[in-house]
Amino acid sequence: AINAFTASFPGEPSDEWGLASRVAEQERATQHRVVPTPEGFLAELDELVRHQGGPIESPSVYAQWCVMRAAFEAGVTVLLDGQGADETWGGYPKHLWFGVGDALTRGQAARLASTLRTWHALGRLPRVDPKPIAGLALPAGGRAAARKALLLAARPALGPALLEGVEPSDPQGPARGSLLARSAATDAGRVVLPRLLRYADRNSMAWSRELRLPYLDPELAALGLGSSWREGLA
Repeated sequence: AINAFTASFPGEPSDEWGLASRVAEQERATQHRVVPTPEGFLAELDELVRHQGGPIESPSVYAQWCVMRAAFEAGVTVLLDGQGADETWGGYPKHLWFGVGDALTRGQAARLASTLRTWHALGRLPRVDPKPIAGLALPAGGRAAARKALLLAARPALGPALLEGVEPSDPQGPARGSLLARSAATDAGRVVLPRLLRYADRNSMAWSRELRLPYLDPELAALGLGSSWREGLA
């Protein structure tokens, strides 16, 4: 029998229970709906942070914690996890706007208009967030100034242990290739995926579960990162 565990947020736009249910039904899997709550998050925050070994940046870490607990309670020891799919195959909505930025700089107006019409017709056109685009498009000096300004603004909320010897590094690294290719390299190798894998490892070990990551099979990851999506609309 196949078991499927899904964190669900009823009534919220981010809830993927409907899509997950369709997949589970098609595969004849036993579904486990896990509904994290704000009250549970606050009650378990100290234990969660202790197992994570440090601060967390998002309540989504708690949602994964709840999924691992549900697997523990169901007696399922080994789980397949989708970490790495978005980073290696361009699954984040922001990737569309990086592609748009690249198309604008290349003068690909017709291709750009066609792509936006397609997304709009599907009702999936994501909201524009200029911050990630600006973060990649700025030259190295501009990114350094922005990081210092952000650190200065955050100082009142940071404790002395986090402030001591802090020197913000450049998560983007060298500026090579298109905006989309640079975003993909940053997400997969320097910022997003390494952080998510650490959270997943700590959460699974807290409940003595084992994760398998099929999307990070070396051959599949190389295929995704080497495919044409990283070059945007070209």
